[in-house]
Amino acid sequence: MHHAPALSLSLLAAATLSAALGAQDALPSIEVKPMRDVTQLPAQSSTRVIVKFEAHVDTAPLAGDLAELLAPLGVRLADRGYAGAFEVLEVPANSQALFIDWLNRQDAVAYAEPDGMAYAFGNPPNDTYFAYQWHLMDHGMTSVNAVSNFGVQAPEAWSTANGSGAVVAVVDTGVAYENFGGFAQAPDLANTSFTPGYDFVNNDTHANDDEGHGTHVTGTIAQSTNNNLGTAGVAYGATIMPVKVLDSSGSGAISWVASGIIYAADNGADVINLSLGGGASTTLQSAVDYAWSQGAVVVAATGNSGASSISYPARYTNAIAVGATDFAGNRSYYSQYGTGIDVTAPGGDVTADLNGDGYGDGVLQQTIGTSVTSFGYYFYQGTSMATPHAAGVAALIKSANPSLNNAQIRSILESTCVDRGAAGYDTTYGYGIVDAAAAVAAAGGGGGDPAPGAPTGLGATAGDGTVSLDWNDNSESDLDGYHVYRSTGGGYTRLTSSPISASAYTDNAVTNGTTYTYVVTAIDNAGQESAQSGSASASPQGSGGGDTTPPATPTGLTGSNSTRGVASLDWSDNSESDLAGYNVYRATSRNGTYSQINGGLVTSSDYVDSNVSRRVRYYYKVTAVDTSGNESGQTGWVSVRVR
Repeated sequence: MHHAPALSLSLLAAATLSAALGAQDALPSIEVKPMRDVTQLPAQSSTRVIVKFEAHVDTAPLAGDLAELLAPLGVRLADRGYAGAFEVLEVPANSQALFIDWLNRQDAVAYAEPDGMAYAFGNPPNDTYFAYQWHLMDHGMTSVNAVSNFGVQAPEAWSTANGSGAVVAVVDTGVAYENFGGFAQAPDLANTSFTPGYDFVNNDTHANDDEGHGTHVTGTIAQSTNNNLGTAGVAYGATIMPVKVLDSSGSGAISWVASGIIYAADNGADVINLSLGGGASTTLQSAVDYAWSQGAVVVAATGNSGASSISYPARYTNAIAVGATDFAGNRSYYSQYGTGIDVTAPGGDVTADLNGDGYGDGVLQQTIGTSVTSFGYYFYQGTSMATPHAAGVAALIKSANPSLNNAQIRSILESTCVDRGAAGYDTTYGYGIVDAAAAVAAAGGGGGDPAPGAPTGLGATAGDGTVSLDWNDNSESDLDGYHVYRSTGGGYTRLTSSPISASAYTDNAVTNGTTYTYVVTAIDNAGQESAQSGSASASPQGSGGGDTTPPATPTGLTGSNSTRGVASLDWSDNSESDLAGYNVYRATSRNGTYSQINGGLVTSSDYVDSNVSRRVRYYYKVTAVDTSGNESGQTGWVSVRVR
């Protein structure tokens, strides 16, 4: 059992001391501040436009000419994306939409969009040590007055790996990592390793924190540990790359965030932590996709509004979306969930005190207090606090087995979670709460072959005497195939005698009127079997009865040209209890014939159509399909001009 070191730092936060704890362990009282809800904040700047030129346009010598051409229109070239990834224009007030429309009609422009805003998720309460860090503990360890069974089991993992060799980029408000100018290093980061970063808010190489959020996040990942001071971090041996993209208010332009992600990927980050979010952005998605293509694991917060939808960038496929849990292992009341959530981790709930320590059950780390040179230990809550737990576990996996790539790290992270909620994957907890000890054990070491990742996207469609299944291709390089399991309410029975190679299966041995639940596993060439996929259910019906009521028609359909030669669609989750998925229909004229373009049912509320031609406008509609095979009416159309 890990024992907390004694506190030797005077706490600098001004607050009333609690006499009940005694002089040595006195803690400042906790002041709970309201969390930021991005749904109540501006979605984007009203005067900034991000422009991405086509690949054949050389933008390096373009800057001067472009500025000269735009000046008479009252437009200036305000910024450039990192490594010239895009340009940012400052346009006159009330003209943003006009310029975006005009730019999107130019052949040299791949896309133009508003420069959205991103916000830090999570906010404070207040103060002190490992005994209060229930969120890091092994199952069965005592946090003050109660046993903690839903921490991430970091102490057990530390016997194998501590994060050494892994680089984690904290893309946030900056980090209190250096004594420079008017800034000071946080005392409990003195033994933490740092690599050079960048400040995209002030355009310099000193990514210092002037808000506190990024320093608290960094503490969860790599707070100096076993140093007789304060609190511990999940992967305390990891190297932190500080990247400042949010200002002193905790807000920042999407262009800053995208540049920060690209910078981190280009400068060797193994893991990128994004405890921030906002609305959809092509620029942001492109940055996340680029980071993934460069081998980085991207971990992002689902958001704090409590809604059944995931914020961006967590919602993008190449980001691991992290929701928050409380001391009891339940979804925190504020944590966003729904289609696209991947895992959960402790984010805390300062409105409860389940460990009986007299303080709200937040996540405890050191960060700046009343000024950028004063520091205290603060309980924060939020999906921002959950995300660095997952990022820290990813760093431990990389440290345990440096040969693993980002796909393998993600697979291990997801397949070793402690299951919560419905059996297998569900849209409240994803694959469950991240487990550092199990993840490090699964990583092996010295180049060992980990088990394959659990299949995703399982859908079940009922027919007359049949149930058809389909799921996402596992994409493991040494994949041998899949096993299909079925249940009617008890345990699961395997239906496949040997692994099947296709990512689809039809069960003909079913009875109409009975509900069947399925899960799928992946098998590699070494015979290792993955964790189970999320479950999917269907009730086959004969022509004479059963459920004949179609589900509700989806709402909120939008479309955009996300990259050259691709059309991206997004809509609201149907939220039907027996929803099986969606069908996507396309036409080349608004009133033309709409033909279904998806193969199996689409199980997420977004779709990318890559089977399109450039400079053609396409029209799309979407329907919902329930587990009985009933299909809703079509949505209204949305158009996308592919560039």
